[in-house]
Amino acid sequence: MYINLTNRTFGKLTVVEESRRNQLRSWICRCECGNETNVITSNLTGGKSKSCGHCFQLVREANLKEYMVWSSMKSRCDNKNHQAYKHYGGRGITYQESWGEFKSFLIDMGTKLDGLSLDRIDNDKNYSKANCRWATEIEQKNNQRTNRLLEFEGETKTMAEWAREKNINYRTLKSRLNIANWTVEEALTTKIKKHDL
Repeated sequence: MYINLTNRTFGKLTVVEESRRNQLRSWICRCECGNETNVITSNLTGGKSKSCGHCFQLVREANLKEYMVWSSMKSRCDNKNHQAYKHYGGRGITYQESWGEFKSFLIDMGTKLDGLSLDRIDNDKNYSKANCRWATEIEQKNNQRTNRLLEFEGETKTMAEWAREKNINYRTLKSRLNIANWTVEEALTTKIKKHDL
């Protein structure tokens, strides 16, 4: 019995259209990596073919870490069951269309160095070449939406940045501002007192 597999997904493969190339019934499939391949019906429905095979070569040639970052990014935006979905896809954050393919993401972002992670420069904008960078942990933390920004001496920095620069314990600074209701100037210039400890 003939079953039309068009638009169905098998692993990383999405069926685009029926192929007329082979005597056996086969299908042109597009892999998540963007590559297209021809697969016979039994290999799709029987679970033997789940990717084009080329994407795994891309992962080996690049680094597994870039692929994992890309895959995690997509899940946060697309998968409603992902624990962080509400902070990403749930509030409308997505990724540029070409980044639906790993190879495009890799070309745009390049190699991930150790200690760096994918960071959106503007947290209210999508993942894209123009809005993403490989960032250090400190850069990531400084760029979180929940950060409190403080203006002092003509500069605006996060509370954590000011705490590091002024050599003040972060909790002490937070307590001065949020509990004791000190001004920013008082909080950043007053030497540590016994009640701060």
